[in-house]
Amino acid sequence: MMKILFLTALFASVCFGSPNASDNKILSQSSHETTIDGESIAYTATVGSISMRSMEGTETGKIFYTFYRRENVDTGSERPITFAFNGGPGSSSVWLHMGAFGPKRIVTNMEGQKPLPPYRWIENTDSILDLTDLVFIDPIGTGISRPADHGDDSFYNIQNDISSVGDFIRDFVTQEGRWKSPKYVAGESYGTFRACGVSEYLLSRYGLFLNGLILISCAIDFQLLDFSLDNELPYGLFLPSYAATAWYHHRLDSSMSLEEAMQGAKRFALDTLIPTMLHEGKVPSNLYPDIAKWTGLSIDLVGRYDGMIDDGTFFISLLEQKKQVVGRFDSRFSGQILQPRTLANYEDPSESAVTGVFTASLHAYMLEELGCHIDWPRYEMYGSLPWNFSTYGYPNTMNSLRKALVLNPAMRIFTACGYFDLATPFAAAEHCFRRLHLPLDGNVTFGYYEGGHMFYINSAALKKFKQDLTGFYQTP
Repeated sequence: MMKILFLTALFASVCFGSPNASDNKILSQSSHETTIDGESIAYTATVGSISMRSMEGTETGKIFYTFYRRENVDTGSERPITFAFNGGPGSSSVWLHMGAFGPKRIVTNMEGQKPLPPYRWIENTDSILDLTDLVFIDPIGTGISRPADHGDDSFYNIQNDISSVGDFIRDFVTQEGRWKSPKYVAGESYGTFRACGVSEYLLSRYGLFLNGLILISCAIDFQLLDFSLDNELPYGLFLPSYAATAWYHHRLDSSMSLEEAMQGAKRFALDTLIPTMLHEGKVPSNLYPDIAKWTGLSIDLVGRYDGMIDDGTFFISLLEQKKQVVGRFDSRFSGQILQPRTLANYEDPSESAVTGVFTASLHAYMLEELGCHIDWPRYEMYGSLPWNFSTYGYPNTMNSLRKALVLNPAMRIFTACGYFDLATPFAAAEHCFRRLHLPLDGNVTFGYYEGGHMFYINSAALKKFKQDLTGFYQTP
């Protein structure tokens, strides 16, 4: 049931307890009820913005958010609050908002949704709103968050992105009086990179200690994801996910289970392939049969690429006989490719399967359910931002995570991985945490799911994810 409490004019003012209170806006606020795990949950949904300011007090931009607050519970000191965002960089928070955590979720093609409208959303009975209040953040340049000067690209670099999101969290906690609440940050993909940076920034800049991080489809160290002749690690770390993909598409020995395929490929990659590459600087031909075995590719093709199978080669080669390609974000998906069948003509079939559904549904949901009229600027689901990584090295926030854990050793981390994710494979996430060089003492927990980069669009995986997160939030 939904009752609109009030709907202000776009950017109408509301008073908050801060020096620049009149700059914080409410677009809409509405009252709702839902059922989660058989329990009736009353909640308030608020869409609003908080202004970002320079040290001199000049407004530099506005970050918009959607806030779900459970009613009829004490929010003073026991009720957690979780800040969630996606990645890109350049993606809005719609995927976690309406795919995983929020009180409503979009029906996908895996559940019979057709690729063309009309689309629909349903109650998310696996939402985590029963466990925590939720704030979905659209960083500057995504959603309807924008810099004050539309020509200003200063937000589109690593440090300013981290600091602006960190500043938003600090201001929101102050605005809502939630300094005593347990606080969590959840990020997906590049959002995990951002989350690790934010965890250290909040602690060192504001003394704001997080209770936990939820890292979904990790992209913390870009060296583990970037194929080049000077970077051997991805050729091995992607191999277990290649094996999972090949198993799914019936390109491996049919007697193997999914688990056997992944674990066998991982042992070969970590024990043989990567050490050999590091020692010899190449892949010797005697390893080609093993690479073919775990990738489902022919020995001839493996030989043509000198045993170094990058992701693009795998996308277009696994189902070459069918003249099809596999998905990057979810390699269970397959689709057509234009002639000539090269990577230049590759379009990810797993991305196109969900983009239209989520785009239209989000716009309709904001209007029909939340009563939020977004007329201008347009909502950027995924913007092409002029991003500047400003470094000759690989972007990496592992050291930020180390610093945060040294200063806040009680912070816990839940890392979620999809078996069929060929954008951020699970073996790369595992490698990140092997290299923390800290006595973690149970701080880090992994969850694995039969899905891709956004594994939660599989309803069975979402249910398992919720079960795992329930244990995570309820652990002292």
